[in-house]
Amino acid sequence: MMMMMMMQILTQEDWHEVLYEGMSKTSPWAALYFIALMTFGNYVLFNLLVAILVEGFSSAAEVIYQSQKRTIC
Repeated sequence: MMMMMMMQILTQEDWHEVLYEGMSKTSPWAALYFIALMTFGNYVLFNLLVAILVEGFSSAAEVIYQSQKRTIC
């Protein structure tokens, strides 16, 4: 259940419901946890996406470079 809630927060799909429920069960300071989780979680997910894109472009450029090198030689 907790993993599902974390995924719901990180994907920002109805995350405010989880926030309000967490705040009602504990204290209003629980909002800091949710804000920190969203900030750092989205930062990590965004960096992962950028790393995947850079790796894809890098491997594509390497393939193009190798094919051009073979045609010249």
